[in-house]
Parts: sequence; structure tokens; C-alpha cells
Amino acid sequence: MPVGSNTTDCYFSICLGRESINRNSIILANLLYGSGQTYYQLGEYTNALNNYERSLKIRKNLRGFYGFERVMANLYYRIGLTYYQLKENNKALDYYEKSLKIRAELGDKSWMANLHSKIGLTNYQLKEYNKALNYYEKSLKIWNELENKAWIASLYYYIGRTNYQLGEYKKTLIYYEKALKIRNELGNKASIANQLFHIGRTYFRLDEYNKAINSDKKSLKIYNDLGDKTWIANVLFRLGQTYFQTGEYNDAVNYFEKADNIFVNLDNENVTYLYNLSCLAHSLSKKGDLLAAETTAFQAEKLLEDIKLSPNTYPSTCWHLSQAFSGLGQKDKEVKFLRIAYDKTMEQSEQIKDTKARDALIAIHKKIIVAWEELNSELK
Repeated sequence: MPVGSNTTDCYFSICLGRESINRNSIILANLLYGSGQTYYQLGEYTNALNNYERSLKIRKNLRGFYGFERVMANLYYRIGLTYYQLKENNKALDYYEKSLKIRAELGDKSWMANLHSKIGLTNYQLKEYNKALNYYEKSLKIWNELENKAWIASLYYYIGRTNYQLGEYKKTLIYYEKALKIRNELGNKASIANQLFHIGRTYFRLDEYNKAINSDKKSLKIYNDLGDKTWIANVLFRLGQTYFQTGEYNDAVNYFEKADNIFVNLDNENVTYLYNLSCLAHSLSKKGDLLAAETTAFQAEKLLEDIKLSPNTYPSTCWHLSQAFSGLGQKDKEVKFLRIAYDKTMEQSEQIKDTKARDALIAIHKKIIVAWEELNSELK
């Protein structure tokens, strides 16, 4: 059982109070560490952290014992991981840095590479993208020296993904293609499919829609072979978006409907499910199938009240809904969702580095003004 009983707590206090460190302290530290691992695997991160920190408190008094430095480095690492899971990223960084300092003194290159990547990932979560890139590059250098292909591929992906967030899409493609080349050599089908999906996403951002479709269809084929329903739905949704952008609304509707048929049987709380539904409503409206568009738009509107969308998908979902209602001639709802789209986008405005995204924000604002003026003229 995980540590936490009154008997164990009492024993823990006695051990700390002894003038001489004995074998019992090591046993208790190991027991607490093992309990922390159990809680971590169960996803009970607060309890895991409590046990790791109690183990650390004992271990700090065991300096001079064999393997002291490595044990401390590992505990710092585990505490860092746990803070990361708790989304306390600054604390995670603090413990990762402590672990890295010891690993560097020990000359443990694989651990140094691993910690550099973890620090990079944490900075990525903090939206410190340039710091993330710096640590990824350090990690990549070591993994190249160690010739670890799996990690090299992962670092190429991380670097590509970070450049994507910076709006550096051509750089993103360079690193994604490098990652794909290695993943093909290693033969992990799921990793290959995922990499192809992200390559397609980047081509989409570059308005190279035929290349995006080509990459996404390759990804879809692999996910179909693997039977991964969630990812099949995600790729179908992405294909729908791309065909929508090219004005091929019949194909867009086809892929959005296929995605919807999967999403509805997976999890109605999935944010992409609602995003897909709003895109489907907009596409049906563009296609001229107004009855289906209206049914779908009202379904999406109702779900919007129940599903908590992420900040990234909320504006786009509401924008597509506004355009669906615009096509249906329902100006009041068009304005309602345009305003939500605009407000949600403004909340993220400080983070917008992509010129296309800023232009989209301005376009939404203009649409709100036009729609509002039209609505007012109808009411007079």
C-alpha cells in the first residue's frame, strides 16, 4: 500500500530525529520513493509529490552513501516530472535544473540529453519558444553524438513544432521531413502517421493545399490500417478543412460527415467534435443544403453550451457557426457568434505572432460591423 498510515508517519518522524543515519532511513526513503512512483502511475500527482518530497528530505541526510548523487538527481527529476503533470511549470523547471546540474557533473550524457529535452518541453508549455529551441538544440547535439535515432526524430519533431508556433512554417517543414525520414527507417507506423499529419497541417498553413491533402491521405491510410478511430476522425476533419479552403464543398461535407460519424461515437466532450460540426454546418450552407445546414448549426449551438472549448478552437468554431447562420439568413445569430469569435480571439491577441492570424482577426471585426449594420437596417 502507498505510504500514509499513522504507523509509517510515526516511524518517518523517528528516523529523521536520529543522530545517526542507519539502514532503516534508506529503507524508508526507498519505500516513500516507491509509493510516489505508484501514485504517479495512478495519476494521483499530489500524493506522488508528497511521497517524493518526503523521500528527498531523508535522502538529503544520507550524503556520503554510495550513489548519493545519482539518487538525488533522480529524485529531483521525478519531482520535476510531477510538477509538470500538475502544470506547475516553473517549479518543474527548478527541479529539472537541479537534476541537470548533478547529471552534468557526473558526465551522464543520456540523462543530460533527456533533461535538456524536458526543460525544452516545459519552456514550450510556458510559450517561451526561443528558450525551448535552445534546449532542444542542446539535447539534439547529445543524441546525435550517442546516435540514438528515436530521440533524434523526437527532437526534430519538437524543433519543428516550436517553429510552427513561431509562424516559421518553412523551417517547420524542414525539421518535420527530417523526423519523418528517421521514423520511416524505424518503422513505427503510428509515429509515421502522426508525422505525416503534422506535415499536412504545415502545408495547410502555407496554403499548399494539394500537398496538405496528399500528406493527410497518407496519414489516413496508416491510421485506417491501425484502426485508431480518434486519429482517423482527426485526419478526416483536417481533410474537410482543406477541401473547404479550396472551395470544394461537396468533398468538404463528405469528410466532415465521415469525421462526425466517428466523433459522435467516441466522446461528445471532444472539442474537435464540436469544431468539426460547426465546419460541417458552414460547408452545408456553402453547398446550398440549407435544411441540413440549419439542423447541424442548431445542434452545434446547443453543444456549445455544454462543451468547454480550448482557447485555440473556440474562435474558429464560433466563426464557422456565424457563417453558417449567415448563409441561412439569420443575422442575429451571425452577429452573436461573430462577437464571441472576436472576443475569444482578442483574449489571445498578445500571443498572435502569425500575420495571417492577425489579418483573420481584423476580417472578423469587419464582418461584425457589416452584419450589425445589416441587422439594424432590417429592424428599422
